[in-house]
Amino acid sequence: MSLFDDFSPLGKIVTGIGIIAAAPLAVAAAVPVIATVGAVAVTAGASTAAVVGAGATAAAATGTAVKAVGGKAVASGVKDLVD
Repeated sequence: MSLFDDFSPLGKIVTGIGIIAAAPLAVAAAVPVIATVGAVAVTAGASTAAVVGAGATAAAATGTAVKAVGGKAVASGVKDLVD
């Protein structure tokens, strides 16, 4: 069962494209949380370089995850169109 099961094939494709296009907004929303966690980690004694590296990795992972969800919706819509 998928979140997109009730969508038409074209609806799945359009929704997926919209989700992929919104990935930078998801990353932007995650940055304050990443920064807060990083500040706590530095205060607790972690090195700044390690925290910055981990923050960059977390931001990239957020964007990748959002794009994966959108890609799944697009793929499902295309599959439905072909079937």
